[in-house]
Amino acid sequence: MHSTTSTRISGSLDALFELKGRLDNPFLPSEELIGMIIAGIVLIDSLISNTDIAMFGDDEVEFVTQLNNQLGVELKRLHDENEIQEF
Repeated sequence: MHSTTSTRISGSLDALFELKGRLDNPFLPSEELIGMIIAGIVLIDSLISNTDIAMFGDDEVEFVTQLNNQLGVELKRLHDENEIQEF
């Protein structure tokens, strides 16, 4: 568990670490990847909106920032490859 915060934050960080590991799977179907990207973005947004950055260590802030950037890159790639249908 995260040493300075709640179980909710610890669980969120664990979920983001798991998500990061799954994003590196080159055989992940695009539909599943899109769902994971959206879930990751929502989770990161919730962490940013509902917590104080002081609750996190520098390594955690760096990890979340890098993951957020990676999610944006993946989402743009899928859009550019027309894997994401416009509604």
